[in-house]
Amino acid sequence: MQNLIDENCLLTPAIQRRLKEKRLQLGLTYRLLGDYFHVSWSTFQKWERAPAPARCQKHFRNLLNSYLGGEHDEALRTYQDPVEDLIEKWRRLPPLVHQCMERITTTYDLCQGRPDLRQALVQALDNAAQNALQRLFS
Repeated sequence: MQNLIDENCLLTPAIQRRLKEKRLQLGLTYRLLGDYFHVSWSTFQKWERAPAPARCQKHFRNLLNSYLGGEHDEALRTYQDPVEDLIEKWRRLPPLVHQCMERITTTYDLCQGRPDLRQALVQALDNAAQNALQRLFS
């Protein structure tokens, strides 16, 4: 592995350019990169776009060097954004389920000052799901 980022963790303009080129080459969003590497999307954006020379924290040095060295390319090409996956699953649900989930969300929000009611709502939902699963498999 070639270490482009040295012990001082400086992100020079050349390194920032390579970060951007790598992201665009792989067709990745900041959000997907952040999720994959367990950092916020804005962290990747700052590494790429902050006024140079920027710095990364020392524990990200090896990560960024391996990313720039192509060690994550294959995994990133096939990596699925969990948020996009959830949105796609949400879109496939029938409208009645959307209405029910919206009602539950609104009720949960309205019960903000009543943790006992929030807990009862969550427990009732869990019981309903368990009951449906038991009936499905019996």
